Amino acid sequence: MKAVAVCICVCFCALFTSSLSANTLSIKVHSPDQSGLYIIGHTPPLSMDSPIELMRRGDNYQLSLWLPSTQTGQTIRYQLVTLNTANQPATQLGQAPDIVHEPIQGFRQTKLSGSHTQATHTFGVPDTINFDQVDKFTPAQLQADLAIVNTAFTQVHAGATRYLDDTQLAQLFSQTKQEFAKALSVKDAYLSFSKLAAGLRCGHTHTGMYNQSAFIDQLTLAPANKLPLLFQNIQDRWYITHNLSDKSIISPGTEIIAINNIEVATINAQLDPYWSVDGDNDARKRYLTQLLPTSSRQLFDAYFPLLLGPEKAGQDSGNTSYKLTLRLPNSGRQLIVDVDGLTLKQRQNVLYQQQPELADARNSLQFSTLQNNPIGYLKIGTFATYNIDFDWSEFYAQAFERFNSQSVEHLIIDIRGNGGGLDLPMLQLGQYLSSTVNQSLPFTPMRPFANIPEAIKPYLKTWDQRLYTQTSMAMPTLEPVAQTFTGKVWLLVDGANASATFMLAKHYQDAGIATIVGQPTGGNLRGINGGGMFFLTLPNTQIEIDIPIFKYLPTGVEATELQSISNQGLTPDILMPLQVNDIQQQKDGVLEQLVERINNL
Repeated sequence: MKAVAVCICVCFCALFTSSLSANTLSIKVHSPDQSGLYIIGHTPPLSMDSPIELMRRGDNYQLSLWLPSTQTGQTIRYQLVTLNTANQPATQLGQAPDIVHEPIQGFRQTKLSGSHTQATHTFGVPDTINFDQVDKFTPAQLQADLAIVNTAFTQVHAGATRYLDDTQLAQLFSQTKQEFAKALSVKDAYLSFSKLAAGLRCGHTHTGMYNQSAFIDQLTLAPANKLPLLFQNIQDRWYITHNLSDKSIISPGTEIIAINNIEVATINAQLDPYWSVDGDNDARKRYLTQLLPTSSRQLFDAYFPLLLGPEKAGQDSGNTSYKLTLRLPNSGRQLIVDVDGLTLKQRQNVLYQQQPELADARNSLQFSTLQNNPIGYLKIGTFATYNIDFDWSEFYAQAFERFNSQSVEHLIIDIRGNGGGLDLPMLQLGQYLSSTVNQSLPFTPMRPFANIPEAIKPYLKTWDQRLYTQTSMAMPTLEPVAQTFTGKVWLLVDGANASATFMLAKHYQDAGIATIVGQPTGGNLRGINGGGMFFLTLPNTQIEIDIPIFKYLPTGVEATELQSISNQGLTPDILMPLQVNDIQQQKDGVLEQLVERINNL
């Protein structure tokens, strides 16, 4: 987008009557690192094409806007931008520079509150919004957004009726429409659309936490309502792994019995309808119902506080406190502890103080040898290598050069916690294990709907514009490998493996190139949806839903045979469940069990 920068200074006292000056908006933005800051929007005098420059005052930028066609109570939406002139060719001097949008999703918004409204922002940081003061969505707004979702699910989504029939899908929308017969708050609308998305029983269809508008991010990400601890879910019981609160009595292995007098069993049941999993995959639901030591955002942090996180009395900042009923390890003694909620950033900072290595995602990819070299260990915590500065091709080359040169006999590949990512690094790994493994894959992608309805195109985004017309998925080009690994391969899995890593585990099990060890995976043996994604942002509620456009079908299986396949993820060849004692002792008991098993062969 090109635009001409407009610099204005607005003064109202002597020029306009009191009735006009009532509709003014004063904006202050903290931005010490920017050399110039501008604003765009739809409400005159704002324009999406002609940025208005803010005046710098030290580390802040300020501007007062007169909004002649507005009234008290109206919501003004706008975006903060900078202008890029650094790389402008000399032949284009004098032309409009590029507009560079602030690195947050969607529009900022301010509700005109009276004779003069003030708004304060920090550049690049979403605003804190008091949602109690935000107008509810009307039934007309909600149902208009619901109609868009209906079109997306029935004419774009790859597998809306994969685990539902047409009647069940219609009932799902009918139930949601009934909820939308009355005005709903932002929170209730978000939860309704989240439950609708999860109702498809597709692990790639959800409201998510990475592609939401800035408005919804303030609902799910910004408040200090996150539990100040991390826990693992073992057979629907919650055991604390990391205490990030200021209460030192909480130690690893402490069991959470209840939160705010609500028993964990009840919390599990209330969260259940919001988890997007493939088919009837209970292992995946159990995996999602926990908080783990990771830099990634976790859906538990979005849904749990909205459903079960009451605000502190007398506080308007969104802070919360939680009353935890706990059972201490070893003694079995129960006690009640009050802890303050944290923001995601606060909790992350405390976690990084305890485990600094977690701050760098590259530490989730590592290799080593164990037991004086006969056992190799390859940890692959993510295939989403586009998010990190990491040369995964060189990483593989170095790892397998060491394994081969040191005559490693057993190789443990650990993909626990790896939700998936790119196909290329996933498939390239197989090249190091077998020269023929990628010649036949366990699932075949297909796209049911190649044409996108024009009516919803304005609400769709994606990272690759080819997805608007692409009808097939080509096999990526893989690098040749000089020497494949000839020893025994063990693959460690868990409920995180629901996308590319689920297909990898199924691939290795079918091909017989690895023994699968650990806990049941995510995904579904009848196939999953994914491959390419659209991000559907609804115009009224600003809620985003992920829409997968390819479905993966079991290779060589007829549609009539799908019902005979288990409606779950992959079951490991060797089950090794999590143990509470391992949490208490802060050790990786599953890995230790596997190493011991190998040593005893």
